[in-house]
Amino acid sequence: MKSESRKAYDVAYAVAYYAKNRERLIQRARAYRAKNPQKIRALCKSWRARHPEQVAAYNVAYRAKNLEENRERAKRWRLRNRLHRRIYSQKYWLKHRAKTLARLAVHRAVKRGKLIRPRSCSRCGRRCQPDGHHHRGYARKNWLHVIWLCRKCHKQTGC
Repeated sequence: MKSESRKAYDVAYAVAYYAKNRERLIQRARAYRAKNPQKIRALCKSWRARHPEQVAAYNVAYRAKNLEENRERAKRWRLRNRLHRRIYSQKYWLKHRAKTLARLAVHRAVKRGKLIRPRSCSRCGRRCQPDGHHHRGYARKNWLHVIWLCRKCHKQTGC
């Protein structure tokens, strides 16, 4: 086992070595990455799998920092892919017709004042804009029987 002074010396040596040979080390790293892209991709993927909290925190910070750029990119994608989006929504409608009709009925009822959307989750009490969970199913008679859940609680129900 190394002593504390030896560890400090090794760290200082490594920092000095890197500062002195920075360009050469960067070139070597770039060459390795270019030669072994699959290995690098696998390493990055395994790191992301082991550190999901750090990845999520980075993504949140990146989105907050580049909000306008992301909005513009999404807008350009929507304009370029109108047909794709239309086809996707038609397929979704055909596949999940009952669910879509139930969701629309809740939306209309909230808009007209027949249902009041609370400002917090019915299960955990978190302040948010909760989703309506159709806990009795999507039959027409159950369209307005909803429990108001936050996204996290709604996801836990398996819907």
